[in-house]
Amino acid sequence: MQGKQLRRLWLTEPTPGWHPLLWLALVGLFMPLMLGCSLAPAASDVEGDSATLVRILRADPQLAPYLEAADRYRMQVLYTQIDRVAGQPRLTTHSLRQDADFYYPASLVKLPVAIFALERLKALGLNRTDRFEISPANACSRYPPQACQTVQACIEQMFVFSNNTAYNRLFEFLGRDAINARLHALGYPGAIQGRFKSGCSGESGRTTGAIRFYDATGALRYQQPPQRSRSADPPSRDDRRVGRQTRTALGLMDEPMDFSAKSYLPLGALHRMLIALVLPETLPKSQRFDLNASERAFLLNTMALRPRDVGGPQADSFRKYLLIGGDARMPESVEIINKVGLSYGFVSDVAYITAAVPDCAAEVAFFLSATLYVNRNQVMNDAQYEYDTQGYPFMKALGQAIYRHELARQGAQCPTTGH
Repeated sequence: MQGKQLRRLWLTEPTPGWHPLLWLALVGLFMPLMLGCSLAPAASDVEGDSATLVRILRADPQLAPYLEAADRYRMQVLYTQIDRVAGQPRLTTHSLRQDADFYYPASLVKLPVAIFALERLKALGLNRTDRFEISPANACSRYPPQACQTVQACIEQMFVFSNNTAYNRLFEFLGRDAINARLHALGYPGAIQGRFKSGCSGESGRTTGAIRFYDATGALRYQQPPQRSRSADPPSRDDRRVGRQTRTALGLMDEPMDFSAKSYLPLGALHRMLIALVLPETLPKSQRFDLNASERAFLLNTMALRPRDVGGPQADSFRKYLLIGGDARMPESVEIINKVGLSYGFVSDVAYITAAVPDCAAEVAFFLSATLYVNRNQVMNDAQYEYDTQGYPFMKALGQAIYRHELARQGAQCPTTGH
């Protein structure tokens, strides 16, 4: 495929060709064999200077205005390059304004909950296709009959459509205390505080319903009594008030919105979490997730799905903000394994992006995470946010700028590219 043709694919239909989804599934299964099963750490994560990201953003006419107003946008960007040294992956991470301001992760917290649910199934000897039901302890643990009935279905809905009910049911299965204990055991700061369900942030939200799992024959495989979590974890930072005014059920209040009782995970933690999932060999064993090859491959494949892959009518960019954006059809030579967050004016995406390099028997592969705050009037909870005019265009332009940067990096290793 010619380089010019690949770039045109952002605006046109994809050309026929192999789909990298199957390739990544096989890589997920056989990566340890290809890398040689060494017990030593594969490579250290070298922290690069943010000057690299500043240079990339400043050179792009679409991104330069955002960079100039980075404080107002509460911008954060993390970009990890992947190189091979003696056959081992070596990661270099560049960050821009990491943790400089508070941001609200919103649905990004669904990533660790999905991972921990699969870990829990493995520990219990259950299958992700086993049916489970919840006996409600109160209104917070009551779900409609059409809610997902297996962990597999819940995870698929969480990533393809960012379904909150699916997340809530897995939160119910795990419980807040177990989720946060696992986060902290792996070295991740922050805390997941509760469900995405109105009225469930107080006392009633501390109790989860009884859980029962059944196999395909209807036989009971596991049951779990209702659980009550301890009080909410204290805020991990003291700057969790955003905006100038907040719209509530009582009207417009002249005070910022307080996020202290909501879930918070730093963007850098989620970025590292995705690296641990995609390239577990780059981390010490104590920081790896307890997933077998099949469950890991399932999760990676699910995170790569687009709505049209499961019959949905939404555009490819519906839950893939970086690189794609708008209504453009995603090229089949590109795959994005990711999770997004969108709420209260915060637009976030944590992604692993792979794409075929034009005229070269190689692939571009990199990790990219970003968040942007787009709320011009500084009124919280009024549904008046500049997602379409500022948030999504930024994400698309950032992904494409990093992609071009990676093409230039690959050019030195691929003489036929002409770069």
